[in-house]
Amino acid sequence: MLYGDRGTGKSSTIKAILNEYYDQGLRIIEIPKKYLMDFTDIIRTLEGRKQKFSDRAGLSSSNPDEEIHAADTIQEKLSLADRFGIKVTFSSPDKCKFLQIVDGIAQKRGLKVDEEYLHQEALKWELFYNGRSPRTAKQFIDWLEGSLNFSDKI
Repeated sequence: MLYGDRGTGKSSTIKAILNEYYDQGLRIIEIPKKYLMDFTDIIRTLEGRKQKFSDRAGLSSSNPDEEIHAADTIQEKLSLADRFGIKVTFSSPDKCKFLQIVDGIAQKRGLKVDEEYLHQEALKWELFYNGRSPRTAKQFIDWLEGSLNFSDKI
């Protein structure tokens, strides 16, 4: 079971695992919260199939309709997770790690920006756009790169 803060790589991890093991029969079924009561029936339906299936944690859903009552499902999810045996937590990085992520993405993109300016702008960005996460760092660098390219053309 994967759970944690939004934008920290849960979905990307699942997609990477699926891509890696797809040819060996791995399949993923996403079960919206409102159908969790049917989990046992779903498992019975899938028993005996040659494909392998994984559960995707829904507590991090970006769809507010699915997770309005997320706190009400924590115990249900933890009970379900006990059946899987492995739990991986994805937590938001602290300030230092967030800035390391920003630096790494900027470096990979070959952006030549003063580090102090880069960090100041990244910290402003995270305040206004979803907090500290690898996704937020990437979105910031996307914006910065676009801004730099635009100003170069003027």
